[in-house]
Amino acid sequence: MLQTGADVATLLIVFQFMILIIITLAMAAGAMYAMIMLNRKIKEIMPMVQGRSRQLAETTDKISNKAAGPFIAAEAKQAKLKAERDHVIASLRREKDGA
Repeated sequence: MLQTGADVATLLIVFQFMILIIITLAMAAGAMYAMIMLNRKIKEIMPMVQGRSRQLAETTDKISNKAAGPFIAAEAKQAKLKAERDHVIASLRREKDGA
């Protein structure tokens, strides 16, 4: 049936490539199965993760507002005092220029 060593070598190479293709296809099928299972798990877990994330964002917002509140109030008070001072200075200049 096989008359030369080249025929035998060719068949061995073909079998080796077939084995490599089978291994590659099996790995691809395993990866696809794993991705499908992972997608199912993500769909189960994602609403819980989103809820926790939303809760964390609200808590962070509340804490940052509490922390920044005194600084904002102090800055507003300084701005008010500056505006009153500028108003007084402007009125004094008008009186001086008018007199």
